[in-house]
Amino acid sequence: MSKNTAKNPSQEELDSLLEHYQNARYEDAEKLALSITRKFPDHPLSRTVLGVMLEQIGRAPEALSANLKAVQLTPQSADAHYNLANTLRSLDRLEEAEASYMQALALAPKDAEI
Repeated sequence: MSKNTAKNPSQEELDSLLEHYQNARYEDAEKLALSITRKFPDHPLSRTVLGVMLEQIGRAPEALSANLKAVQLTPQSADAHYNLANTLRSLDRLEEAEASYMQALALAPKDAEI
């Protein structure tokens, strides 16, 4: 097993995760995302998918943890801040949501959809 394989999920795992998510197989996506985050706690994609998916299915309190970790792992990711802001907004934590939206905008001003 190579050093890279030990630190990151396989491309097949990531492809499977995205396929489950994109095809609205949320239970399968959640199980796989949780499995990946346990094995690879510093890999942000599974946390990002988990956070977005949980937010979309109305589980914002659970999404918050995943989105906070995604921001911690990728602080320069506008998408991570944007996803966190959406979750904070869902939780009526509007001042924090605004700060996260502003951070996303600062990181990627050309991507603004506001």
